[in-house]
Amino acid sequence: MMARAYDLDLFVSLNDDYRETPIWPASEASMRPQTRHRTRPQASADQPSEDRLRRERQNSEMERAEVESKLRVFDEQGLDLRARDVVEIGCANGWLAAALPDRTGARSAVGVDIRRFVGWEEHRDPRVRFVAGDITENQGLLPPESADAVVSLAVMEHVTRPLQMLDAIHRLLRPDGTAWLYFNLYRGRNASHVYREVHFPWPHLLFEESVCGTYYREHHARDLTFSWVNKLTIAEYALASIEIGLEIRHAALDRVPIDADFYQRFEDKLGRYPALDLETTFLTMVLDKTTTPSRVVPHFGFLEAERSLQERLEPPEKPN
Repeated sequence: MMARAYDLDLFVSLNDDYRETPIWPASEASMRPQTRHRTRPQASADQPSEDRLRRERQNSEMERAEVESKLRVFDEQGLDLRARDVVEIGCANGWLAAALPDRTGARSAVGVDIRRFVGWEEHRDPRVRFVAGDITENQGLLPPESADAVVSLAVMEHVTRPLQMLDAIHRLLRPDGTAWLYFNLYRGRNASHVYREVHFPWPHLLFEESVCGTYYREHHARDLTFSWVNKLTIAEYALASIEIGLEIRHAALDRVPIDADFYQRFEDKLGRYPALDLETTFLTMVLDKTTTPSRVVPHFGFLEAERSLQERLEPPEKPN
């Protein structure tokens, strides 16, 4: 049997097939910003071009509009920041960090990102400040045990050294401090971060980056490909957190069931991964820095997900 060619023709064909039923409808996509790479500063960071400044100001307004939805998530999950010193990792233009003292009762807020953002100039609250740099490389950016809480939304997946970031979070937290992390996972169907124009699931697992790049050049006249996302898995994040000394108080998965027909069609590629990893789009972890960690690993349900997928793959029994 001839191996399938994962080429541009197949890429375009799948995109046409899913155009009416995209994995990320426009109404949902508008709730989240496109990827902002915060793993390394750009060479032109000190002298940004006018075009980049214009894009950053647009992004800043988008982030400002998203603050309310992020604060609602905090409320829904019972994250209490009252009278606490909070650090936001990956703060971008700083709108969430700036809102924390007034909206959550935080005593202070520090927004950290890999470089300066134009939006920082908008904030004047003395309880809020911003720091540019990589806390996984420069331990002097923030003092150890200077935070009661660390928060981060949709950033950890873009960190080039996620284990060192977990260690940096542990170092920043005071005893009994808490980290609230919400982030994408590489094996999830949306992790390509090109879901506005690429409508089918797991394109980054099925195709080489060069195919995606060719698609964008020919169909959207842009140089774009899959976003860089680190490849740590659910289990690796959990085990690393425990080894570093962070107690996992709560862990939750955002999951979308696997389409059995799509999976079987491309099982030569998708079959390499656990079903739970393929189903999981985002992971939420609430981590406590405690002096007496229990070392208990959460039950995520890897075996149950495999059994569920197998049931969907098996053809129904024919009546006698």
